[in-house]
Amino acid sequence: MARLPVDHAIVTRYCKAFSEPPKQPDARMISDLLEVYRSMRDFQSIRNSMAGASHMWSCHPVGILLMAIDPSTGNSALHVATASKNVEGLRAVNAEFRPLQVRLRRSYHMLVSHKNHAGDTMLHVAARTGDVQLLVYAYRIFCHDSLPDEKRWGNSQPVELQGTEGLDQFIIPRLAFLIDKNNEGRDAIAEAELAGYPEAVEWLEALVSRMDPSGKRTDAVERAKIEDYVRKLYRYDEEEAGPETSKDV
Repeated sequence: MARLPVDHAIVTRYCKAFSEPPKQPDARMISDLLEVYRSMRDFQSIRNSMAGASHMWSCHPVGILLMAIDPSTGNSALHVATASKNVEGLRAVNAEFRPLQVRLRRSYHMLVSHKNHAGDTMLHVAARTGDVQLLVYAYRIFCHDSLPDEKRWGNSQPVELQGTEGLDQFIIPRLAFLIDKNNEGRDAIAEAELAGYPEAVEWLEALVSRMDPSGKRTDAVERAKIEDYVRKLYRYDEEEAGPETSKDV
């Protein structure tokens, strides 16, 4: 599947709402921005910092988040905010994609499913903290669901309480995210178990069991089908698969 950071040439085509082409970020620019998501604990201050970066980089925040990957670790803003248990940082990243338009669907999936150099997604990182509430944030962000501190509309259940009802285009990517393995061959459940957090293990196992009650995830052929479905859904096999181009972004 596509990996971040997105090539600068692609983002140049992607961010056409600015009078100047986006700047190629250097390591210092990336480090400064990621530090905001790591350590700044006020939601609006984080959004203001991103607005400043957007002006400085001549790029929409979505494009910035797709380029702002730590070259030494492969960490994204979601990785660093999760590792520091900064839920305001997570909320701020999520807010840049709201409302989630169809043309940004692949861009969003690229970011929320991104693996660092160790093969960890943000869910692996959350699992190693043992913080169940952080796992809820990570999973809801992946699913683009309302976050724990946000008002829910209507009578909808939180996504982690939903079963397998619904369209494959929603269910299968969620299961793929939950069972994704890092370079050590461990999924989020295994990471939580290794770190000694039984409550996190229980929460993740219950969620995966609701998503896959028949246990297809344990079969190598079925896992390959799941991965292939996600690749095709987000068109990752296309040449130079990157974020959707738009004059508005």
